[in-house]
Amino acid sequence: MIILGKRLEKDRGPTAREDLSGRVRICMCDESTKFLDRRKEVLKVNSSAYRSKNWLICLLSEIVIQLRLAALLGGVCLLAACGPAAATAPGATIDEPQATATLQAAASLEGTEWVLVSLQGSLPLAGTHIWLIFEDEQARGSAGCNQYGGPYTVTGMGALAFQEFDITEQACLEPEGVMEQEMVYMAALHMAAAYQLAGDRLEIQDSAGETILAFDR
Repeated sequence: MIILGKRLEKDRGPTAREDLSGRVRICMCDESTKFLDRRKEVLKVNSSAYRSKNWLICLLSEIVIQLRLAALLGGVCLLAACGPAAATAPGATIDEPQATATLQAAASLEGTEWVLVSLQGSLPLAGTHIWLIFEDEQARGSAGCNQYGGPYTVTGMGALAFQEFDITEQACLEPEGVMEQEMVYMAALHMAAAYQLAGDRLEIQDSAGETILAFDR
């Protein structure tokens, strides 16, 4: 809204005169008001011409302000629309399908028994018997000479990790190389990062995705 200041109408005698300092204000913008106040002090024109010129200036200023406000609001809306999707709040529960898949993966190993058929891509030594059982959240078996056991975890679909194993301390002399093979086998278990289970075959991979152990039922 544009409010035009009123002229002083009271006659003060022969020296009476009109007050030409009427103020023009735009309620929407303090900067426009200051600008117009400075214009009044400089122009010093008659009252009717002053009001006519400043009315036009005020109208144009208000249009510019409205256009800038519309552009600003449009930019805010665009940023809101294009912003990143809301992140899951800390402490939120795991998505139900993911939790179900994790439980199914753990259950697929629990209660199964396996015999080693490949160690780092090679057949086990003839005359050795290496096996692995998953039972009660424990992995245990024979490494060819000594017995071993310890907890295992399935942390996601296809992810597998063995914890620290307890192992007996026997020394076997036959067949030749059995102790070296046992050391390689136990190291491979500690390198386990993932597994694939298909029918009667269990394959265990390292972090690079290489199959390091293969078992049959």
